[in-house]
Order: sequence, then C-alpha cells, then structure tokens
Amino acid sequence: MTHRRTKMYLFSVVVCLSILCLLVLIINRKSLAAPTPDPNFYYYSGGRKIELPLSKEMVAVRFEQGVSLEQQRSIVDYEKHLGMFSQRKDLSIFELTLLPLREGVAEGNITEIINGLNGKSGVRFANPVFDFPDANLILTDEFIVKFAGGVSDLEIDAFNTLNDVEIVRKPEWTERYTLRVKDATNFNTLRTANLYYESPITIFSMPNFIRILKVAAVTPDDLYFSEQWCLNNTGQTGGTDNADIDAPERWDIHTGSSEIIVAVIDTGVDYEHEDLAANMWINPGEDQEPFGVITEDDWNENDDDGNGYEDDICGWDFFNMRRHLATIANI
Repeated sequence: MTHRRTKMYLFSVVVCLSILCLLVLIINRKSLAAPTPDPNFYYYSGGRKIELPLSKEMVAVRFEQGVSLEQQRSIVDYEKHLGMFSQRKDLSIFELTLLPLREGVAEGNITEIINGLNGKSGVRFANPVFDFPDANLILTDEFIVKFAGGVSDLEIDAFNTLNDVEIVRKPEWTERYTLRVKDATNFNTLRTANLYYESPITIFSMPNFIRILKVAAVTPDDLYFSEQWCLNNTGQTGGTDNADIDAPERWDIHTGSSEIIVAVIDTGVDYEHEDLAANMWINPGEDQEPFGVITEDDWNENDDDGNGYEDDICGWDFFNMRRHLATIANI
C-alpha cells in the first residue's frame, strides 16, 4: 500500500513539474515581448509575416450590450478625428459598428482615436480596420489556433489562462480552436495571436478577421424590393426600423456564387420565372440537347440518370411522388 502511494505521489510531482515548466516557458516568452504592440501591424500566415496597412477611412467599435444609440453618439461625438456618427455602418451580425474617420487623418491619429475609444465607458473594445486592394479586414476579439500534436488539454488550458484567453469553440471535426481575448483593447487580439504563433506549442495562429469586400453597394433593382421589410426594414410599413435580416449588409460582404446550389423545400418554384430561369439548376443526368436549358425534350418520361426519379430535371414532387407536370417544381 505504501509503495502504491509513493508511485502516485511521484506521478503527481511529475505532472506538477511539467505544468510549472510550461508556465515558466510562457512567462519567459511573455517577458521578452514588448510591453506595447508593434506599431507596424502584422500577423502570420503561411509561415510569412503579413504587414497590415491601416485604413484611413474607418475604425471598428463594439459597444457594451444595452448602450443605446444616443449613448453611442455621445461616446464618439468628442473624438475630433472621427466623421459624422450618422455615417457609421452597423454590422449587427458581428455586433460591430464601423465609425468613419475624417478625411486626411494621419496614421498616428488613428491609433490615438482607438486608444481614446478604448478608454471610454460603454465601449467593449475599439480596433483598427486594415486596408487591402480587394477588401478591408476588421480586427475582432477572436483568433484561430491549431496546437501542436501531443499538447494536452491541460497545457492548452494553462496557456490560455496565463494569456487571459478563453475558448469560443472547438468543433469535434477539426483541430482548430477559435479563441477569444477577454480584453480586446490595446490591440491585444493581434498581439496575442502573434504570441501564440511564435509559441512552440502551436502550429499556426492568426486573427479571426471579418473580411469586407470592396464592391459597390449591392441593392437589387427589383420593382418591389423597397417593400420587402424582412430584407431591409426602414419602417416602410410602420414596423420597427432595422428589424430585418440585414440583407444589404450581407450582400456587401458576399453576393453568393454560381457554384452554390440552393434547394428549396416548399410547394415548388416557377422555373420559367424571369428572375429564376437563367439561374435554375439543371440535372445533367436528365438534361437533353440542347444542353443547359430546359426544353420539352427533357420531359421524355425516362429515368435517364437511373436514380429512381423520372424526369427530375430541376426538382421532384416528393409529396405526390411524381415529376412536376406544370411549371412548379417541388424539391
């Protein structure tokens, strides 16, 4: 019994010493880091250091929950280098607000503005926006990490705790962690992401940027789009302003791809409708000449692709278990 207790004691000592060594390694690494962030913003990607040019058009802010619009306005009104609050852009899906900068603002003033906003009550964090030819990258409070093989959960937790970082998610199907810095002020997300990258216990680490494509504002020219309050609510039907799915804001980020196939599970769609005809998916296994368009020859009453569904050229009526006979196709 005494021998067993001795072995358990020795095992506990080894575990404690391992954790202590890890913490010493981290502390030493942190002690070598500059107390303030590198004024030359950068991150690591593909083994290279990528410089991050500051945007001179906007900065990003996340306000604390419960801060009203008027309170937000009062918070930013006295920043002389900021533009008009009415010209801000709300990215509600990310809980961020992009505040415009005055024209001609110097780079040094931008860091002063961000530091000033970070010192205000009601602001969770303010971060820079980085300007690239095709897109703007917005720094958030998250970064993505893959830890080296053999690094235990205990070591990961110790590393995160020491750096004031918490796990946001770690899906079972991936080895990548999404982590969040608890204090995202003072450019901490960028600094911490780089610190993790430079650590021997990680494979890679990079900020979880929000990427905003530089495209012209995307607003459909459909005749009745202005009535679609669910897409963009301006109070046009007496409802609540901005109580919608922020469709135009999402279209500014991405407008979709012809490579993406959308299946509609409903009573069907009119595949001959002028807004849909050119974009309808056509089953290549059922398509007959001329290829790429739906014609009468496609309805040949044969199961050409052998999947058990006759003439499922652009869908199937699963309720009646038959091909659609008119212009309405059920998926």
